[in-house]
Amino acid sequence: MEYDESGAEQPVQGAGEQPQAAPDAGSDLPVKEGAVFGVSAFLLSYLTSLAVVIGTFALGGVDADDMAASWEFAAWGLLSGLGATFEVDGEVASLVSAGGEFGNIAIVFILVPLVVLLAAGYSMAKYTDASDAGEAAKAGALVVPGWLVLAVIFSVVAEYETDAEVTMGIATGDAVLYAGVLIPALFAIAGGLLYSWPDPVEKAIEKIDG
Repeated sequence: MEYDESGAEQPVQGAGEQPQAAPDAGSDLPVKEGAVFGVSAFLLSYLTSLAVVIGTFALGGVDADDMAASWEFAAWGLLSGLGATFEVDGEVASLVSAGGEFGNIAIVFILVPLVVLLAAGYSMAKYTDASDAGEAAKAGALVVPGWLVLAVIFSVVAEYETDAEVTMGIATGDAVLYAGVLIPALFAIAGGLLYSWPDPVEKAIEKIDG
């Protein structure tokens, strides 16, 4: 025991004792909520794409019996819009070759998921009340796991085989890397950072006060 100037005994840490570890800040991250945001974002993007495909086929008089179902086209469009490769019998192909009307709505498959991912990242950062850019980026990234799971599932279940035994679908590797991780992470994190960006009015007031 050691004594301070007042004579009170002070405990001394033993050689075998380990200092108490600080709590892991990462354990406070709302991972489950992030997964819910990610799943919701993917489903919203997919359902929007599906509605566009159904509407386009109806207006174009396309006979759905002659090709894959609309829900498969929507999955292909959504994932390919995020960088995944569409393949026919293992060879890179264009979605336009699978359904001629795709050329008119390709932009939808790009813009819709990107906007939704931005919104999801922003909403997640707002939900966690991120106080700085670092926390906002982490919050936005939490959207990715839920999105990734559905991206992989849809790339697998949306594979289509014609009567001539020609297989069409999205390359699973691309669905994981591009449509599941890289692009979603980039835009979800960007959405989170948008939340942390100072409000223009607040910035103007700060300049005036300064």
